[in-house]
Amino acid sequence: RIEIGTDCGVVPCMNEVLERALDQWHAGFIVVPLVHPRNRRDPRRPRPTEPFTRSDLVLHSAQWSAQVVGKVSEWLQLDSDCDDFRRQCELAFH
Repeated sequence: RIEIGTDCGVVPCMNEVLERALDQWHAGFIVVPLVHPRNRRDPRRPRPTEPFTRSDLVLHSAQWSAQVVGKVSEWLQLDSDCDDFRRQCELAFH
C-alpha cells in the first residue's frame, strides 16, 4: 500500500491544514516542521525552559500517529564537512 502525503511548510492552524489535505488534496498525511523556524535553537545559549513547539493537544493522538509526519529543521546539517558547524547542529538537535 502506498500513501501520498503533502509537505505543508509552516502551518499556522494544524486542524485546518490537516482537514484540507485529507479532504481536498486527497493526501493520506501531512509533513510539517517539528519546530517553527523562529524558534531555532542557538547551541551557545542555555536551553529555554518553555516549550519550543506547538501543543500536542491540537490534534487527537490517533491523528498525530497516523496523519502527521514531523520534519527536522532544514538548517540542521548533521553531516556537514565543517566540524564547528556540524557540532553546533548536533548540539541544537540534542
